[in-house]
Amino acid sequence: MKERKGIERLIGMSSEVDQFIDRLREYRSNGSVSNPWRDWDRKYDTDEDAPIRRSNHLRAYLNARLNTAKALLIAEAPSYQGAKFSGIPMTCERTLLGLRRVSCADVVGETIKPQRTSRPEASNKQGVKEGGFCEPTAGYVWGHMADRPGLSKKIVLWNVFAFHPYKDTNRLKNRTPLKEEILSKGNRDVLEAFLRLFPDLPILAVGKISEQYLNNYLKEWGLGNKLSVARHPANGGGAKFRENFAKFSNTVGL
Repeated sequence: MKERKGIERLIGMSSEVDQFIDRLREYRSNGSVSNPWRDWDRKYDTDEDAPIRRSNHLRAYLNARLNTAKALLIAEAPSYQGAKFSGIPMTCERTLLGLRRVSCADVVGETIKPQRTSRPEASNKQGVKEGGFCEPTAGYVWGHMADRPGLSKKIVLWNVFAFHPYKDTNRLKNRTPLKEEILSKGNRDVLEAFLRLFPDLPILAVGKISEQYLNNYLKEWGLGNKLSVARHPANGGGAKFRENFAKFSNTVGL
């Protein structure tokens, strides 16, 4: 999709981040996978410019951490309640818009004013209509960082599968990414580019799928990142995740 007139691309920042965003936006899938930074969801997005807004959210988020990042949190895949509409992994629209415990500046810095990209009519829940989607994982991740001022600028969030896998034809229903999707060249190229954007930083793998593939990739690519593991907060894992995240933060000196 070409960028439409009236939507400005952020300039004057890291060319490496720009190249990374361009690589993300090139990804296409023939299956039940959507690319939040390229694909316009006619039924659920506000308009055709939603992917560009999400790309700008991610660009600002990454640029705000290029010189401050000390660690990476890498989970499984984007959720429809999270990056599908915010454009930032493990970050929901309400977090992005400063409607939870962090400010907009905590997420994307001072360079842009983030906007919701989901239509209010995308859900019949009043909270979604008024403030956008709310992701439980985002609540755990950003909640922990909110308790430790300055921590959010030291951590960069990502997923071992960068794109949103949905179930059947329902784009508002998540599924686990398939092995072949994670191992696909397009996704591998994106993950390697992300790791080289933030080289040699310790990683907290969130969940077993992230742990499994990151261990293999780090060895294959000869990267020296030290890998720790956290229980995924979904399905009753919230308390253990908080414990693992706190231990990781203390261990790597955050």
